[in-house]
Amino acid sequence: SYGLPLSLILGHRPEEVNDAFTEDGHFKNDAIEVMESGVDKLIPEEQVYNTDGSVKWLRTLKKPIRNSDGEIVGLMGISTDITGMREYQRELKESLSLLEATVDSTADGLLVVDNDKRIVLVNAKFTEIWGESVVTMGEDGYKRLTKAADQLNDPASFVSQVEKIMA
Repeated sequence: SYGLPLSLILGHRPEEVNDAFTEDGHFKNDAIEVMESGVDKLIPEEQVYNTDGSVKWLRTLKKPIRNSDGEIVGLMGISTDITGMREYQRELKESLSLLEATVDSTADGLLVVDNDKRIVLVNAKFTEIWGESVVTMGEDGYKRLTKAADQLNDPASFVSQVEKIMA
């Protein structure tokens, strides 16, 4: 971590490894909190800087170290680099946003169901055509569509086509 070999990290204080620890008090405050409370602390996301100045995101667990009498004598920190996961989540959000914009901008009414036939996505045009009562996310899409078929001139033909698509 921090762009350094493990041999230069083990057995050293955080501020000896990375200047960011002396510049940002929350690292020290977290350590003091764990040492005083004796309770583990999970930090879901924290930003750190490598020695070359690049940014890294970590998920960190800080735990007190106890001697044989149960007294707290030190602190152990275990960090997992989640930089790649954060980047993946950002890309996923961008893709989802693009998909939603595309689906909502189409002139056709779209309804998407999953393998369990639950409604997972509906665009505004579909809701405009069929009405709010047909669209309930997570509910049985097939059941909802067959109820909506009653609004059509030939409900049986519509239900038959839906069954073919969902087969």
